[in-house]
Amino acid sequence: MRKTNSAARCACRQALSVGIFALLMISAGAVAARAQNPAPEPTPAESSTPANGVPLVSVPPDYEDFTGDFFLGVFSYMHVNPGHSFPESQFVGWDGQLTEWANPWFGLAIDTSGHYGKISYPFGPTGPHKVGADQVSAGAGPKLRLIRTKRYAGSVYGIMGMGRNHVDERDLGTGLQYNDQFKLAFTFGAMVDVRLSRRWAWKVQPDLYLSRIAHQTHPDFRFATGPVIRFGVP
Repeated sequence: MRKTNSAARCACRQALSVGIFALLMISAGAVAARAQNPAPEPTPAESSTPANGVPLVSVPPDYEDFTGDFFLGVFSYMHVNPGHSFPESQFVGWDGQLTEWANPWFGLAIDTSGHYGKISYPFGPTGPHKVGADQVSAGAGPKLRLIRTKRYAGSVYGIMGMGRNHVDERDLGTGLQYNDQFKLAFTFGAMVDVRLSRRWAWKVQPDLYLSRIAHQTHPDFRFATGPVIRFGVP
């Protein structure tokens, strides 16, 4: 196995870290701006007045409209399929997703996540049985809200971006050919959020994460849950 360039690897790690930090800062800034400048109260639609003198006004939908939301997956579980005859593993981590809704049904989501754990590595009886590994990703894509009721909302989404797959060489004492890779990654999933108040909800989010490691496509299952803050609520 060939040695990797440690300087280039560090530079790649720093670049991804800066990118993810920038996305989170943009998300936090958008949330703060929306919180300080809430949407104005809607004006009832004008209509004719019936004979009894009671004016007709438009009826708002069951689920309050809002222009965006920020999901913080404080707990995220990932079932990892390393491939190449390696045993499947379990990672834990976090997930953050900012959504800007163009209308009540369609929006654009920016998603970042990080999952960490150990994978089994076949070095024989004298070698380590598990080595540290992690997967970090960032991307964007469309989101479609399919369910809108008074208490629940359900959406589906597709995210395309970049993923970093890393194995910690310090646990091995040797160089690896595929210890640090940046690859195109896709996420397809669904989410359901339960309304707690006008601005807060609780969300559960299962999805399928696809990336390539060492020339193989790896489907990984993820499940995240956490609070949602909604901004632009009328």
